[in-house]
Amino acid sequence: MMPSDGWFNNDVWRVWGVVNFVLTIPYLFWYTWQLESGRAFIMFRRGPARQEFLHEHGDDIKRLMALNSSLDAGRDTSEKA
Repeated sequence: MMPSDGWFNNDVWRVWGVVNFVLTIPYLFWYTWQLESGRAFIMFRRGPARQEFLHEHGDDIKRLMALNSSLDAGRDTSEKA
């Protein structure tokens, strides 16, 4: 084991923990919003991986999102006259 007595600083440890907590709060809301809006299939991929995924599975994603909307008990799926 490597000893950390020479470089460990308790204040830095606490500040790092506070920074991590502060950054976690907006990320938690963004992550939950992506899951709730149904955009998680696409938004959780970046750059070329996103484009490749959409190219290969674009129609399947549309069908899955439509199925998700139809099964959501919180949405009114009846047609309005």
